[in-house]
Amino acid sequence: MKFFRSLSIACAFSFLATLSTPLFAQSPPWPAPAPANPWPTPAAPANPWPAPQQAPAPASQQALMPPNAAELDALLAQKDYLKLGTILKSAKTADEVLQYMNWQQRKLLSGASAFINFAYIFDLDRVGHSLTDHRALELKKTSAVIWLYAFTLILVDGVKCKDVSAPENRKNQLLTVFPRVVQFMRAIPATELEGLVNIAIKMEVNTASMRVDDDFLCRDGLAAMQAGIAKFGDKATREVPTPPGGVGTTKEIMADPDYKPEFLPKDVWEPKQKEMRAGMLAILAKLTSRPANNK
Repeated sequence: MKFFRSLSIACAFSFLATLSTPLFAQSPPWPAPAPANPWPTPAAPANPWPAPQQAPAPASQQALMPPNAAELDALLAQKDYLKLGTILKSAKTADEVLQYMNWQQRKLLSGASAFINFAYIFDLDRVGHSLTDHRALELKKTSAVIWLYAFTLILVDGVKCKDVSAPENRKNQLLTVFPRVVQFMRAIPATELEGLVNIAIKMEVNTASMRVDDDFLCRDGLAAMQAGIAKFGDKATREVPTPPGGVGTTKEIMADPDYKPEFLPKDVWEPKQKEMRAGMLAILAKLTSRPANNK
């Protein structure tokens, strides 16, 4: 199967990566959460609404997992993000979404790939904007925590990537794919936001020993695009309609199915990671800063 990654070719003929992973091959990568049809109150939910004052509690062993959990585990292990993402975003009923959220939460808090963060934020956001009771605010706060945690992972674990453009691409995705989460963080009181930032930082520290080299963070940068061009030559690119609001010509680059991202040696990335972790509070504080009158 052939996968294409979108690139925008600006007037100066420079390539601008736009949501290039296969998971985000369509625009928008995750469908816009529908505000209609509020989710019914689920029967006996397995702690799907973690309190925003602390890191989400791991889904218990009794939490209802999706019937295809083994398949999801296998796809994640195989790094088949395209198929895994398609399955996760296909859930339509409240029960299906809750089961997938239980699975996502368990994986996320076990140090799984940052890919899981993107999926979990999507579900937290769409359910949070569909509910009309007190749980809506709790879910929006939790989606903000997971967003901040994802941003932290991109910076802290992204230093392992040999292709520095790959984690930068993930950061740009996070900033653009979830506008409602970003807007929510800008709207809540600064003191509440500071608490969410601290939770996200603690989550990164707590999962650090469980995390391994993240293929998702380190792929779909310029190196992956160059690999596709090298393998397929003139057949590697095709012109497609430019997305609304885009400028210039948009072309897609065929992905090399054999491409594997490279990681830096530990003695190279470890000092960078320690430095990044030490400065994370200041980084997130600057990222989430707002005008003085919005506190």
